[in-house]
Amino acid sequence: MDTLEQQSGTAYMSLTLQRPNGRTLPIEMSTAPLRGREGKDLGVVGVFRDVTVLRDLEEQLRRSDRLAALGTLAAGLAHEIKNPLTSLRTFTRFMPRKFEDPRFRERFQRVVPHELERINAIVEQLLELARPARLVFQAVRLPELLDRTLDLYADQVEGKSIDVRREYARDCPPIQADPEYLYQALVNLVANALEAMSPGGRLTVRVGWSHGASGSRPSRPTSSGLHVKVEIEDTGKGISSSEADKVFNPFFTTKASGTGLGLALTHKIVEDHRGSITFRSVPGTGTTFRVILPVALAADDPPTGSVDVSAVNPHSMPLKTSGVR
Repeated sequence: MDTLEQQSGTAYMSLTLQRPNGRTLPIEMSTAPLRGREGKDLGVVGVFRDVTVLRDLEEQLRRSDRLAALGTLAAGLAHEIKNPLTSLRTFTRFMPRKFEDPRFRERFQRVVPHELERINAIVEQLLELARPARLVFQAVRLPELLDRTLDLYADQVEGKSIDVRREYARDCPPIQADPEYLYQALVNLVANALEAMSPGGRLTVRVGWSHGASGSRPSRPTSSGLHVKVEIEDTGKGISSSEADKVFNPFFTTKASGTGLGLALTHKIVEDHRGSITFRSVPGTGTTFRVILPVALAADDPPTGSVDVSAVNPHSMPLKTSGVR
């Protein structure tokens, strides 16, 4: 009926039919107007395609992906916990014979609590990944949140003589977000950027509108459905193409120390805010992470965050810029 009324067809609409015995049948329906030689409307052609086999294959693929992800997670967890457990086991073996040794007790009190805290931190981060987030949404100004993040690393910025540039669009409104969770995500991105750079590098943080396909700036900043972007750009060593698809995987890291859970948590936080995170990187030149967030959230909207490693091309926008060394 819609095709008749609008005189335009539909393609690959997913539907579910129910058989008389109660079983369901997944189908894809396509329609097109049917016209005669002189353009006379004759009706509608509808094509129904049984996609049962396709859906079964998709479910098998999803199951395989889940098992593969679980295997990677288990391997990473075992690797991260094995080292502190080895230290704890060594101390427990020597305890009966060396407990009266003051040097042994001093080392025990220094090493064991530290290793236990390390294991606890890993478990806590995994729980953050697994448990549903309890977000408390309120009006958040992204420039203020970024300034707070940069203040946290002021000593490291000064120690490495990093040139920090702030580029904040003047007309970006506050967004609805949980300030503490979003702050944690920004901290992870800024920390990675600083660690990737040698002394004398440049860190650029941007806030601006996320423009649509037309490239035009929204005229109603408070309307729902509009998005803003945050970009964290560094001049570090970059990410190789072989590592690009693993960046958001738990326990994947290129650092000598670190659990590899930071970017996985960042992605989850962005997804919980119904946003998306992407990045572009040129090895030897630097990396730019872009976070897209909605200005306002609909209460009944499900999270729609996604990970994409496609290139990010910044649009021009009115900026409030400053350089800080």
